[in-house]
Amino acid sequence: MDNFPLVETVGGGLVGCRHWISPLEGAFTRTAKIALVNALDPSALCKLLFGRRLLNTSFAAVHGRSFINGVWAMATAQGATGQSVLPGFLTSLCGGWAMSIAGDTNLRLCPSCSDVGFHTALFQIDGLSACPIHGDPLTTSCTQCGSPTPRYALCQGAFQTPMQCTECGNGYGRAWNGTANFAAWTGPRDVRPLVLLVRRLRLLQSINLDWPAASNWLDDPSGEGAPRQRALIFHALAGLSAGTQDASSPIRMLTFPCEWTLRPKVWPLVEPRLAIYKAIRRHIIRRVLGARLRKDFRFDQTFYLHRVNEAVVPKRATCAPELHALMLWIKRCEDSNAQPVMPWERQSIGPGASPRGLQLNLRKSVLLWPTGDRVSDGAWGHFLWECFLEDLWTARRWRFLAAPLGDPLEQENQHAEQVQANRVQFLVLLTTWAPKMSSLLEALPSGISQFTWQRGRGARQLSLVTIKRSGGATYVDHFNL
Repeated sequence: MDNFPLVETVGGGLVGCRHWISPLEGAFTRTAKIALVNALDPSALCKLLFGRRLLNTSFAAVHGRSFINGVWAMATAQGATGQSVLPGFLTSLCGGWAMSIAGDTNLRLCPSCSDVGFHTALFQIDGLSACPIHGDPLTTSCTQCGSPTPRYALCQGAFQTPMQCTECGNGYGRAWNGTANFAAWTGPRDVRPLVLLVRRLRLLQSINLDWPAASNWLDDPSGEGAPRQRALIFHALAGLSAGTQDASSPIRMLTFPCEWTLRPKVWPLVEPRLAIYKAIRRHIIRRVLGARLRKDFRFDQTFYLHRVNEAVVPKRATCAPELHALMLWIKRCEDSNAQPVMPWERQSIGPGASPRGLQLNLRKSVLLWPTGDRVSDGAWGHFLWECFLEDLWTARRWRFLAAPLGDPLEQENQHAEQVQANRVQFLVLLTTWAPKMSSLLEALPSGISQFTWQRGRGARQLSLVTIKRSGGATYVDHFNL
């Protein structure tokens, strides 16, 4: 250790030094440096640094020794050296929101930062795709052999050879060669881009924000759900803390004044909202569907209605997604156990009564949105339209995924090998996407969320948060209330 620094401290039986640490450095590299200079294996490191037992296996969504959440280490950190790691946990920068915006599945690296011995917990935020300092894409694999990086946690795989690939031994940057390389642990010269991000995250802790449904905000059931979900939450929170919405953000926020609903619940007047629903319904049929909806349309000739979960599924891949979306939306909005009925289909209102126009009742889950708050009928109309846009995206995605399989449930030759193979894939796909096509499984689209907030003494606001769907403006005429 010829390059051992002049200023050193000893705390809790471990050697530490403030010159190793750069501003906003994360707990992972802080711990890695302590492990290297004290020549400790992971088990001894965990015991001496935090007074805890190393967890050999952890299959939970968040590792038991994760560096995202510092609760497990805060109470038992050993001496000055153990305490020096605590500021590196993400929870110390943004509180409880850390668990909603960042993951510990893999260590996310900026190559330029790694070269100078630096990593920050902010890199674990899924909404960040590049390093705010250098602009380098954040990576989760070894640049030498492509093997995935370890978990962002104090575990055997991550600290048997700290900051080195467990497959090829390559260091994650020039500063990491398996020794205490003090001369290379200089850190980045300018961390001001990180400071700006931290300020915005800390501002969230001063805002009276209530978002209990954040964990249900999942847009694509077949994609990487959790990382995508955390990225969307981060973008929504970043827009709120900045006071403006970034045009490049993948989410949209519509904000309305709201108030607590009086107890017992005061129901909104049904007639205005029913009128709004009918107006949007007419608009979709005339402007969005147009000639694609014929007067001889019958639901049971075009769609399956799943007998258990009531998922609405097209019988043929040629079904227009706009028509599919309308059926999904009607089933979501209207309180009826029957199949959706079109306006030109007359319905008797009672024995002996003459046929009249449709008699509609709205489902309570739709009519009383948002639960626990009260918004204007205009704001409710925006919510209703966003529900249709979300169902339209679902219908388009379903057609894109199911079209290559043809119509396996409608084929006459059911015993043909290819038909049977397509049938199996079709049913697997249906299992995944059924919740988005069933109002029983998802009363409201899971791609829509909302939260309420109040900054300082300002009035309460409700933000309707939706995902920007590419291509929506090409096919859909927006309805203005």
